[in-house]
Amino acid sequence: MSFDEFVALAQAGEIERLHVESAGPEAFQYRAFTGAEGICLLDEDGGPLQEKCFGHARQRLRCAGDLTEIPLFLIQYVHRREGATADGPQLAHRTPFSVR
Repeated sequence: MSFDEFVALAQAGEIERLHVESAGPEAFQYRAFTGAEGICLLDEDGGPLQEKCFGHARQRLRCAGDLTEIPLFLIQYVHRREGATADGPQLAHRTPFSVR
């Protein structure tokens, strides 16, 4: 789903929540939820829409129009890299935020 499609669905009341997920240093991606299903927002090339910092993500959302009815969460993960059997990312923080 593109960012413009997300905005249209959000303004129509079809998005339950949005996560801005820390995908690594200087990498924040968006995941919109319609029910239990999470959908990664994509850029023009079909890759994940990504920002270099959380402030840029907030600014994009601020410029998108009225998204005040959608719960927004910053999601941060801990990546464990211990040996060859390293676990995948584990949720470390789920913090609500606003774009005001």
